[in-house]
Amino acid sequence: TGPEGGDILLYTDTGGNEVQVKLVGALPMRLSVFQGSILISDEAFTRLYPSEDGHRMFLVDTPEGEAEAVAARLAQVFDRFGLDAVPAVDRLLEYYTVETTYLAMFLVLGGLGLAVGSAGMGVVVLRNLLERRGELAMLSALGFSKKAIYQVLFTEYGVLLAAGLGVGAIAAAVAVLPTLVASDSSVNLGVQVPVALLVLLASASCMTLAILTGFRQGDADALRNE
Repeated sequence: TGPEGGDILLYTDTGGNEVQVKLVGALPMRLSVFQGSILISDEAFTRLYPSEDGHRMFLVDTPEGEAEAVAARLAQVFDRFGLDAVPAVDRLLEYYTVETTYLAMFLVLGGLGLAVGSAGMGVVVLRNLLERRGELAMLSALGFSKKAIYQVLFTEYGVLLAAGLGVGAIAAAVAVLPTLVASDSSVNLGVQVPVALLVLLASASCMTLAILTGFRQGDADALRNE
Protein backbone atom coordinates (compact mmCIF):
# COMPACT_ATOMS: atom_id res chain seq x y z
CA THR A 1 0.00 0.00 0.00
CA GLY A 2 1.13 3.56 -0.59
CA PRO A 3 1.52 6.34 1.98
CA GLU A 4 -1.93 7.70 1.20
CA GLY A 5 -3.89 4.45 1.37
CA GLY A 6 -2.35 2.50 4.23
CA ASP A 7 -4.47 1.12 7.07
CA ILE A 8 -4.21 2.61 10.55
CA LEU A 9 -3.66 0.23 13.49
CA LEU A 10 -4.21 1.14 17.13
CA TYR A 11 -1.59 0.18 19.73
CA THR A 12 -1.02 1.01 23.40
CA ASP A 13 2.38 2.35 24.38
CA THR A 14 4.23 1.82 27.66
CA GLY A 15 2.39 4.71 29.32
CA GLY A 16 -1.02 3.24 28.47
CA ASN A 17 -1.71 5.82 25.78
CA GLU A 18 -3.38 4.79 22.55
CA VAL A 19 -1.20 5.47 19.52
CA GLN A 20 -1.95 5.16 15.83
CA VAL A 21 0.39 3.22 13.55
CA LYS A 22 -0.11 3.75 9.83
CA LEU A 23 0.98 1.15 7.31
CA VAL A 24 2.92 2.90 4.56
CA GLY A 25 4.30 -0.02 2.56
CA ALA A 26 4.61 -3.76 2.10
CA LEU A 27 7.53 -6.04 1.39
CA PRO A 28 7.82 -7.00 -2.29
CA MET A 29 8.07 -10.75 -1.66
CA ARG A 30 4.98 -12.89 -1.16
CA LEU A 31 6.38 -14.57 1.94
CA SER A 32 9.24 -13.59 4.23
CA VAL A 33 10.55 -14.22 7.76
CA PHE A 34 8.74 -11.01 8.76
CA GLN A 35 5.30 -12.50 8.12
CA GLY A 36 2.86 -11.25 10.74
CA SER A 37 5.26 -8.49 11.86
CA ILE A 38 5.33 -4.73 11.49
CA LEU A 39 8.67 -3.12 10.66
CA ILE A 40 9.23 0.14 12.52
CA SER A 41 12.28 2.34 13.05
CA ASP A 42 14.33 1.83 16.19
CA GLU A 43 13.87 5.50 17.16
CA ALA A 44 10.06 5.31 16.93
CA PHE A 45 9.89 2.00 18.79
CA THR A 46 12.15 3.25 21.60
CA ARG A 47 10.03 6.38 21.95
CA LEU A 48 6.81 4.37 22.30
CA TYR A 49 8.25 1.55 24.44
CA PRO A 50 11.18 2.97 26.45
CA SER A 51 10.86 0.18 29.03
CA GLU A 52 12.06 -2.43 26.54
CA ASP A 53 15.68 -3.02 27.55
CA GLY A 54 16.86 -5.11 24.61
CA HIS A 55 16.10 -7.02 21.45
CA ARG A 56 14.10 -10.22 21.31
CA MET A 57 15.07 -11.25 17.80
CA PHE A 58 18.32 -11.15 15.85
CA LEU A 59 18.91 -11.66 12.14
CA VAL A 60 22.26 -13.31 11.41
CA ASP A 61 23.76 -13.10 7.93
CA THR A 62 25.55 -16.37 7.21
CA PRO A 63 27.60 -17.59 4.23
CA GLU A 64 25.64 -19.55 1.65
CA GLY A 65 25.07 -23.14 2.67
CA GLU A 66 26.20 -22.65 6.29
CA ALA A 67 22.92 -21.59 7.90
CA GLU A 68 22.35 -24.96 9.57
CA ALA A 69 25.86 -25.06 11.03
CA VAL A 70 25.67 -21.49 12.32
CA ALA A 71 22.24 -22.11 13.88
CA ALA A 72 23.50 -25.23 15.62
CA ARG A 73 26.56 -23.36 16.94
CA LEU A 74 24.49 -20.45 18.26
CA ALA A 75 22.03 -22.82 19.92
CA GLN A 76 24.92 -24.62 21.60
CA VAL A 77 26.65 -21.48 22.88
CA PHE A 78 23.60 -19.45 23.94
CA ASP A 79 21.23 -22.23 24.97
CA ARG A 80 21.43 -21.20 28.64
CA PHE A 81 20.04 -17.77 27.70
CA GLY A 82 16.99 -19.30 26.01
CA LEU A 83 18.13 -18.53 22.48
CA ASP A 84 16.23 -20.42 19.78
CA ALA A 85 18.27 -20.34 16.56
CA VAL A 86 16.21 -21.23 13.48
CA PRO A 87 17.47 -21.05 9.87
CA ALA A 88 15.39 -18.72 7.72
CA VAL A 89 14.55 -21.56 5.34
CA ASP A 90 13.08 -23.63 8.19
CA ARG A 91 11.03 -20.65 9.39
CA LEU A 92 9.66 -20.09 5.89
CA LEU A 93 8.79 -23.78 5.62
CA GLU A 94 6.79 -23.46 8.84
CA TYR A 95 4.83 -20.62 7.26
CA TYR A 96 4.33 -22.76 4.15
CA THR A 97 2.92 -25.70 6.16
CA VAL A 98 -0.74 -25.01 5.42
CA GLU A 99 -0.07 -24.21 1.78
CA THR A 100 2.09 -27.28 1.23
CA THR A 101 -0.59 -29.44 2.88
CA TYR A 102 -3.19 -28.23 0.40
CA LEU A 103 -0.75 -28.71 -2.48
CA ALA A 104 -0.06 -32.26 -1.33
CA MET A 105 -3.80 -32.97 -1.21
CA PHE A 106 -4.30 -31.61 -4.72
CA LEU A 107 -1.26 -33.61 -5.89
CA VAL A 108 -2.85 -36.81 -4.59
CA LEU A 109 -6.17 -35.92 -6.22
CA GLY A 110 -4.35 -35.09 -9.44
CA GLY A 111 -2.61 -38.45 -9.34
CA LEU A 112 -5.94 -40.21 -8.89
CA GLY A 113 -7.33 -38.21 -11.79
CA LEU A 114 -4.42 -39.25 -14.01
CA ALA A 115 -4.91 -42.89 -13.01
CA VAL A 116 -8.62 -42.72 -13.82
CA GLY A 117 -7.86 -40.94 -17.09
CA SER A 118 -5.34 -43.61 -18.12
CA ALA A 119 -7.79 -46.38 -17.28
CA GLY A 120 -10.50 -44.48 -19.15
CA MET A 121 -8.26 -44.38 -22.21
CA GLY A 122 -8.02 -48.15 -22.11
CA VAL A 123 -11.78 -48.55 -21.66
CA VAL A 124 -12.55 -46.28 -24.62
CA VAL A 125 -10.09 -48.16 -26.86
CA LEU A 126 -11.46 -51.54 -25.79
CA ARG A 127 -15.05 -50.49 -26.43
CA ASN A 128 -14.13 -49.11 -29.84
CA LEU A 129 -12.38 -52.34 -30.77
CA LEU A 130 -15.39 -54.40 -29.71
CA GLU A 131 -17.58 -52.25 -31.95
CA ARG A 132 -15.15 -52.79 -34.83
CA ARG A 133 -14.92 -56.58 -34.50
CA GLY A 134 -16.47 -57.09 -37.90
CA GLU A 135 -14.11 -54.68 -39.59
CA LEU A 136 -11.05 -56.29 -38.00
CA ALA A 137 -12.30 -59.79 -38.84
CA MET A 138 -12.76 -58.74 -42.47
CA LEU A 139 -9.18 -57.44 -42.64
CA SER A 140 -7.94 -60.77 -41.32
CA ALA A 141 -10.06 -62.67 -43.85
CA LEU A 142 -8.69 -60.56 -46.72
CA GLY A 143 -5.15 -61.62 -45.85
CA PHE A 144 -3.85 -58.82 -43.64
CA SER A 145 -1.40 -60.24 -41.14
CA LYS A 146 -1.87 -59.87 -37.43
CA LYS A 147 1.24 -57.70 -37.26
CA ALA A 148 -0.08 -55.33 -39.94
CA ILE A 149 -3.42 -54.95 -38.16
CA TYR A 150 -1.66 -54.27 -34.87
CA GLN A 151 0.45 -51.60 -36.58
CA VAL A 152 -2.68 -49.91 -37.89
CA LEU A 153 -4.36 -50.00 -34.48
CA PHE A 154 -1.32 -48.76 -32.58
CA THR A 155 -0.79 -45.96 -35.09
CA GLU A 156 -4.43 -44.89 -34.99
CA TYR A 157 -4.82 -44.89 -31.22
CA GLY A 158 -1.26 -43.67 -30.65
CA VAL A 159 -1.98 -40.53 -32.67
CA LEU A 160 -5.15 -39.94 -30.63
CA LEU A 161 -3.20 -40.45 -27.39
CA ALA A 162 -0.45 -38.06 -28.45
CA ALA A 163 -3.01 -35.46 -29.54
CA GLY A 164 -4.86 -35.72 -26.21
CA LEU A 165 -1.68 -35.37 -24.16
CA GLY A 166 -0.50 -32.51 -26.36
CA VAL A 167 -3.74 -30.58 -25.99
CA GLY A 168 -3.68 -31.19 -22.23
CA ALA A 169 -0.07 -30.02 -21.93
CA ILE A 170 -0.78 -26.85 -23.94
CA ALA A 171 -3.88 -26.08 -21.85
CA ALA A 172 -1.91 -26.60 -18.62
CA ALA A 173 0.89 -24.33 -19.85
CA VAL A 174 -1.57 -21.58 -20.80
CA ALA A 175 -3.24 -21.83 -17.37
CA VAL A 176 0.04 -21.73 -15.42
CA LEU A 177 1.99 -19.21 -17.51
CA PRO A 178 0.31 -16.03 -16.12
CA THR A 179 1.03 -17.13 -12.55
CA LEU A 180 4.67 -17.89 -13.38
CA VAL A 181 5.14 -14.50 -15.00
CA ALA A 182 3.39 -12.58 -12.21
CA SER A 183 5.29 -14.31 -9.40
CA ASP A 184 8.63 -14.45 -11.26
CA SER A 185 8.80 -18.18 -10.53
CA SER A 186 10.43 -21.02 -12.41
CA VAL A 187 9.29 -24.51 -13.39
CA ASN A 188 11.06 -27.48 -11.86
CA LEU A 189 11.62 -29.55 -14.99
CA GLY A 190 13.26 -32.25 -12.88
CA VAL A 191 9.80 -33.05 -11.50
CA GLN A 192 7.55 -32.12 -14.42
CA VAL A 193 9.31 -34.20 -17.07
CA PRO A 194 9.20 -37.50 -15.09
CA VAL A 195 5.53 -36.89 -14.26
CA ALA A 196 4.73 -36.29 -17.93
CA LEU A 197 6.63 -39.43 -18.93
CA LEU A 198 4.80 -41.40 -16.23
CA VAL A 199 1.43 -40.22 -17.57
CA LEU A 200 2.49 -41.14 -21.11
CA LEU A 201 3.69 -44.58 -19.98
CA ALA A 202 0.50 -45.31 -18.00
CA SER A 203 -1.76 -44.24 -20.87
CA ALA A 204 0.25 -46.17 -23.43
CA SER A 205 0.18 -49.28 -21.22
CA CYS A 206 -3.61 -49.11 -20.83
CA MET A 207 -3.99 -48.56 -24.58
CA THR A 208 -1.72 -51.53 -25.37
CA LEU A 209 -3.57 -53.79 -22.95
CA ALA A 210 -6.91 -52.79 -24.49
CA ILE A 211 -5.67 -53.49 -28.04
CA LEU A 212 -4.23 -56.88 -27.11
CA THR A 213 -7.45 -57.78 -25.33
CA GLY A 214 -9.93 -56.40 -27.85
CA PHE A 215 -8.44 -57.70 -31.10
CA ARG A 216 -8.85 -61.40 -31.80
CA GLN A 217 -7.80 -62.75 -35.16
CA GLY A 218 -10.21 -65.07 -36.96
CA ASP A 219 -13.38 -63.97 -35.17
CA ALA A 220 -15.89 -65.96 -37.23
CA ASP A 221 -18.97 -64.69 -35.37
CA ALA A 222 -18.09 -61.07 -36.17
CA LEU A 223 -17.29 -61.94 -39.79
CA ARG A 224 -20.80 -63.33 -40.42
CA ASN A 225 -22.26 -59.85 -40.17
CA GLU A 226 -19.96 -58.42 -42.83
